[in-house]
Amino acid sequence: IFDISGSSGNPTISVLSGDGFGGGTVVLGNRTLTVDSGSFGGAITGAGGLTINGATTLTGVSSYSGPTIISGGRLYLDRAGSIANSAVTMVSHGGLDISSTTAGASIASLSGDASAQVFLGGPGQAFTIGQTLTLTDANGTFAGTFLGSGGLAIAAGTETLSGASGAGYTGPTTIAAGARLALASSTANQGIISASSTVFDNGALDISGVQAGTPITGLSGTGAVVLGGNTLTLTSSSSTFAGTISGTGGITLTGGTQGLTGVHTYSGGTTVSHA
Repeated sequence: IFDISGSSGNPTISVLSGDGFGGGTVVLGNRTLTVDSGSFGGAITGAGGLTINGATTLTGVSSYSGPTIISGGRLYLDRAGSIANSAVTMVSHGGLDISSTTAGASIASLSGDASAQVFLGGPGQAFTIGQTLTLTDANGTFAGTFLGSGGLAIAAGTETLSGASGAGYTGPTTIAAGARLALASSTANQGIISASSTVFDNGALDISGVQAGTPITGLSGTGAVVLGGNTLTLTSSSSTFAGTISGTGGITLTGGTQGLTGVHTYSGGTTVSHA
């Protein structure tokens, strides 16, 4: 057991290592542990947080609930590695890599600047099977980039993606009932999640913060789409959406077939313009 709960400050260590056999545990208490590098298979517990400054791998199931800050380093979650109760913030080219997890990873929320990267796995990465990142209590804004063939799931809360943050991942985007995914950009028609294979919307997809509008591949589910004054463009759909679409904006279909079976109140135009 490595216990920093009684320390007078927030300690920094060069290397955190151990395979976790025999119950290797880091006890944070309310403190924050800063790690420069290492590979650790044990558990990290407490209400405190973790700061990652270099390449660090976690393979154990950790229950700590404080924030995880990745500053210029990369945090690898490997196999069953989990930090499910922690909100992750990435700055200064920080990265979160879940490509080698067994079945994806959950975190509370995700924030990051434009230099931040999330590696989901897939072609061109060390692990070619895409994994899903699930946000269980979202309340962050992420301006960085997702990479890979994995997906993004918003299970609860509100997550904001800005800039070209999601344009790199090709897996599905899932919004659970009661959750919200807000897209925000000052660039007209920014393709924030344009590469995602489809959007399963049982909660709310809000594009009111994107200048002019944004493209997605297709739309399904029973949730809500909030257009504001913007246009949602469907580029290659083969889905049916049974929810509601509201706002003064419009819908444009440029490829595929999109079914709409709900009662919609949006007042902008509906354009079908196949290439």
